[in-house]
Amino acid sequence: MSPLSPSRALIFASCLVGGAALYGCDKLPPLTDGFGTCGPASGDEGGAPSPTYHDQVKQIFDVKCVTCHSGSGSALGDLSTYTGAVDQAAAIKTAVQDGSMPPQPASSCCRPLRNDRNLTATQIAEIVRWVDQGTPEGTPRVTPTGPSSPTPNVSVPLSSNFLPVAVAGEAFVTRCFATPWNASIPGLVTAFRVAPGRADLYHRARVYVLNTVDLEKIFGSDAVTASNGWACGDMFTDPRPRLIGTSYPDQLGLEAPVGAGYLVTADQSLVVQVTYRPATAGSAPDSSKLEIFTSTNVQPLTAIAVFNPMWFLEDAMFIPAGNADVTHRFGFDLVARQGRTQLSAHGVSFELGPRGRAISAAILRGDGTIECLAHVPVWDRLWSRDVHFEKPVVFNPGDRFILECHWDNATAVDGIAPVDTWWGPGREICRATAHVVEVIGGK
Repeated sequence: MSPLSPSRALIFASCLVGGAALYGCDKLPPLTDGFGTCGPASGDEGGAPSPTYHDQVKQIFDVKCVTCHSGSGSALGDLSTYTGAVDQAAAIKTAVQDGSMPPQPASSCCRPLRNDRNLTATQIAEIVRWVDQGTPEGTPRVTPTGPSSPTPNVSVPLSSNFLPVAVAGEAFVTRCFATPWNASIPGLVTAFRVAPGRADLYHRARVYVLNTVDLEKIFGSDAVTASNGWACGDMFTDPRPRLIGTSYPDQLGLEAPVGAGYLVTADQSLVVQVTYRPATAGSAPDSSKLEIFTSTNVQPLTAIAVFNPMWFLEDAMFIPAGNADVTHRFGFDLVARQGRTQLSAHGVSFELGPRGRAISAAILRGDGTIECLAHVPVWDRLWSRDVHFEKPVVFNPGDRFILECHWDNATAVDGIAPVDTWWGPGREICRATAHVVEVIGGK
């Protein structure tokens, strides 16, 4: 154990003076092995005996898959057409059976979710039967015209002729762009999306809010002076940037609940972390825009970062090489920490490093009961998605937000053999962001 540093001593002093529950310094119970799971599925739950593409399967693909697998989206294959789906039939069957597609959804067994991407047992069974029975086409249906795409309130240029060049051993290229907030923009931020110049290169975007004075301190001079962004990693281990949402092709980021939005002030900037697929040499560059949606007369959302400050300050979050299941957990009284009387949580975002295996959030109620808040059983940092609750979850004084992270450090990741690691740039991270609204008049 390293000597007691001033920063560690300060945290211990905070625990003694402010209380262990408030600062997350006391020992927390581990989450159970079956946390956030539904248990074994009971058969295939029926479904059509002879599903066809147009009669059953396309309806599943349109809701769960086509936002990415559309031919123009970020993922390979086009499941919006019969021919495209048949070309990928064997891979589709494997992916839905092993749970790798749709990628990294939070478990709907934990609590009902908005825009739930999980496939039900019936849907999986129908897709598998469709493949096993020779991928019958069925009769094409007249597809009703969907709602028109919403119009953003403001559009901000990001990249200008940026070409993401492949890096050895990396499947994606990450680029960051900073845009100071324009105080003349009315209302609070309710959603965002990136409009890429090269849709075939764009994978996703994560948007963080940061005090403008901290830009150069954290990211260097390029964050302030570079006209075309700067090279950045796919995770921010500094605690100051606050994640407000993640956007994928044809999917809005943040998607604040009705009546709520993020307040961004004139002294803050949006940091947009864009993940690209590498371009081929000599191809056309990308020119992207950040499109922002705002609304007035809504309650402000607050992004509360949940992580153990000791993990950030020193190597307390130790993850030894050779261990296939390393676990660290942390929790504190969310309401007391914010100095409020009651909070309503509408969603949570997770950040976990390359060796991360699973991540969970729970509520330890004042009476000792534990409720599942969100659970991602199979983590993939390049497909991480925000978790939106169908109904808000109320936190009362004495309730603690618990974060639990698991790592597999026994196998190679991205061609790198297991090595002792901990929190830090280029290493690991374990953080949740709770998206909350203060309950006015709460008890």
